[in-house]
Amino acid sequence: MWWLVDLEDSCQIHSVALLNRDEFSYRLQNFTIDIFRKDPRLEPTFPENSGQICAHQVDPVGASQWVELDCNNGPVTGQFVRIVKRSFEALTLCQVQVFGYSWSVKTRSTYRHVPNTKSLSEPREVLGVFSTPMQCGLTLWRRLHLNAFHFNKNSGYCEGYSTESGSHSSANDQVWDCFIEISD
Repeated sequence: MWWLVDLEDSCQIHSVALLNRDEFSYRLQNFTIDIFRKDPRLEPTFPENSGQICAHQVDPVGASQWVELDCNNGPVTGQFVRIVKRSFEALTLCQVQVFGYSWSVKTRSTYRHVPNTKSLSEPREVLGVFSTPMQCGLTLWRRLHLNAFHFNKNSGYCEGYSTESGSHSSANDQVWDCFIEISD
């Protein structure tokens, strides 16, 4: 049994959330979420073929409960998302949400590097902890409402912000670098 959706564009998929139904909730267990770059239905081995595995859920999902499954090995690129049970048991879903970013929304970003500086712009959004500014910039790139970020050279801490959100004053700070997106 399987369910498939065409996202109509190549996307970088981070996670998939499923809402189980209240009746027959035991059916939503032991399934795999796989991602395909091309329509798998056109392959002669469909539905037995496998895409790139995003996640696998063995345990049953509770009645009327959401489960969000992160792609196990990081984001997966593809256009088709399939949920499949390899057994002959019924697959029942109430809702499915796919989280990720379309590659056609924003094709690239270039940043101006301002060393030893931290902007005082608010609000700021924590993007995570990374080993390089490039990783921080790739994370920022997925958030269309942000166009600049700070990177702490000591801790790897990364904060994103928008230069369109008001005051743009900055302060000298030896452990922070500022990166501002340059418009194409």
